[in-house]
Amino acid sequence: MANLKYSQNEVIQSLLEVFRKVGYDGASLQQLANATGLKKSSLYHRFPNGKKQMAEEVLKAVNDWVKENIFGLLHGTSNPASRRDQVFSNIIELYAEGKTPCILGSLCTESGLDHFSPLIQDAFDDWLSGFTKLGIDFGLTDSDAKQLAEEVIIKIQGSLVVSRGVKNHQIFLRAIESLKDSYKMKE
Repeated sequence: MANLKYSQNEVIQSLLEVFRKVGYDGASLQQLANATGLKKSSLYHRFPNGKKQMAEEVLKAVNDWVKENIFGLLHGTSNPASRRDQVFSNIIELYAEGKTPCILGSLCTESGLDHFSPLIQDAFDDWLSGFTKLGIDFGLTDSDAKQLAEEVIIKIQGSLVVSRGVKNHQIFLRAIESLKDSYKMKE
């Protein structure tokens, strides 16, 4: 019987932290068990398909949060400036002010990419689509909005890497502020 001492959400959050830190290839079952407080057998009971299922469940949970707190706003119809501000605030929350790596980036290595490429590609497509819509809502042409959306994703991902690499999370926060400034009503 599975150890129900920990909720599924708590287990997923613990698994997320391991996968964010060490990626799919770096995550051992022992690390995953230690992080969750469960025995390996309890993990297998909850996730019969093993580590791959654990990572899939983590991706699904993060994607659900992002759909609700970021994509929903990006595709919304309310005031674009209000949506922009809330989206970037939620991005700061998602990445703990730049202290937490992106799960998509963490899984974009070797076998992680082999296993999760469609999920990762779909997630990035959703980010690009959402930021493209926001750009259009600010009066940009489709082409300019798409280009800006690509720049947004590159800057978010790049600033997360650089912030962690030099141990200065202000880099991420400054990048987010400059991205907010990129979305202004076209005159």
